[in-house]
Amino acid sequence: MSIAKTGSTIVFTTLLVGAGIYFLYNALRLIVANPPQVAASLLATVIGLSLVSAGVTLLRTWLVTRAVEAESEKGSS
Repeated sequence: MSIAKTGSTIVFTTLLVGAGIYFLYNALRLIVANPPQVAASLLATVIGLSLVSAGVTLLRTWLVTRAVEAESEKGSS
């Protein structure tokens, strides 16, 4: 795996998780607003959870790929 792919994967994962946390924070702000904006809060929650889930899935896939590549290099040596 090249360093460029590794760096871009980590950066993209960080951006996804960061954006997800931002949306979840905004969802909390919207629900405690006076008057509460329930529809906007629910939409922000769904978007935030989707972004965090995508980031975690990308990170998990990257880790599994690294482990498989390391195992195949170890086996071929």
